[in-house]
Amino acid sequence: MKYIMTYTELFEDVRKVGNRYCVYIDDKVLKKNKKPGERLGATRKTKSGKIKMKSAACHPTRKKANNHMAAVMQ
Repeated sequence: MKYIMTYTELFEDVRKVGNRYCVYIDDKVLKKNKKPGERLGATRKTKSGKIKMKSAACHPTRKKANNHMAAVMQ
Protein backbone atom coordinates (compact mmCIF):
# COMPACT_ATOMS: atom_id res chain seq x y z
CA MET A 1 0.00 0.00 0.00
CA LYS A 2 1.40 3.37 -0.99
CA TYR A 3 1.66 6.17 1.54
CA ILE A 4 0.00 9.36 0.32
CA MET A 5 1.57 12.55 1.63
CA THR A 6 -0.87 15.28 2.58
CA TYR A 7 -0.31 18.97 1.92
CA THR A 8 0.02 19.68 5.65
CA GLU A 9 2.95 17.28 5.99
CA LEU A 10 4.66 18.96 3.05
CA PHE A 11 3.92 22.39 4.49
CA GLU A 12 5.53 21.60 7.85
CA ASP A 13 8.93 20.95 6.30
CA VAL A 14 9.12 24.44 4.78
CA ARG A 15 9.89 27.16 7.31
CA LYS A 16 10.29 30.90 6.95
CA VAL A 17 13.73 32.14 7.96
CA GLY A 18 14.06 35.90 7.61
CA ASN A 19 12.61 36.77 4.21
CA ARG A 20 13.33 33.34 2.65
CA TYR A 21 11.66 29.92 2.86
CA CYS A 22 13.93 27.02 3.83
CA VAL A 23 13.34 23.33 3.11
CA TYR A 24 14.06 21.06 6.08
CA ILE A 25 14.66 17.33 5.67
CA ASP A 26 15.27 14.66 8.28
CA ASP A 27 18.92 14.06 9.17
CA LYS A 28 19.89 10.56 8.01
CA VAL A 29 23.03 8.67 9.01
CA LEU A 30 25.47 8.68 6.10
CA LYS A 31 28.61 6.59 5.67
CA LYS A 32 30.92 9.60 6.08
CA ASN A 33 29.42 10.70 9.43
CA LYS A 34 28.49 7.32 10.93
CA LYS A 35 29.29 6.69 14.58
CA PRO A 36 29.72 3.22 16.12
CA GLY A 37 26.39 1.59 16.87
CA GLU A 38 24.39 3.54 14.24
CA ARG A 39 22.77 1.98 11.19
CA LEU A 40 23.16 3.58 7.75
CA GLY A 41 19.99 5.33 6.59
CA ALA A 42 18.54 5.58 10.12
CA THR A 43 17.16 8.94 11.18
CA ARG A 44 18.93 10.77 13.95
CA LYS A 45 16.92 11.69 17.03
CA THR A 46 17.21 14.45 19.61
CA LYS A 47 17.39 13.75 23.36
CA SER A 48 13.61 14.22 23.62
CA GLY A 49 13.01 11.63 20.86
CA LYS A 50 12.06 13.98 18.02
CA ILE A 51 13.56 13.44 14.56
CA LYS A 52 16.48 15.79 13.91
CA MET A 53 15.99 18.07 10.89
CA LYS A 54 18.54 19.88 8.74
CA SER A 55 18.16 22.67 6.20
CA ALA A 56 18.54 21.51 2.60
CA ALA A 57 18.07 24.78 0.70
CA CYS A 58 16.46 28.21 0.96
CA HIS A 59 14.27 29.80 -1.73
CA PRO A 60 12.76 33.28 -2.19
CA THR A 61 9.16 32.03 -2.52
CA ARG A 62 7.09 29.39 -0.72
CA LYS A 63 6.03 27.86 -4.06
CA LYS A 64 9.64 27.14 -5.07
CA ALA A 65 10.39 25.74 -1.62
CA ASN A 66 7.34 23.42 -1.79
CA ASN A 67 8.39 22.22 -5.26
CA HIS A 68 11.88 21.47 -3.95
CA MET A 69 10.39 19.57 -0.99
CA ALA A 70 8.21 17.49 -3.32
CA ALA A 71 11.24 16.61 -5.44
CA VAL A 72 13.22 15.58 -2.35
CA MET A 73 10.41 13.36 -1.05
CA GLN A 74 10.08 11.30 -4.26
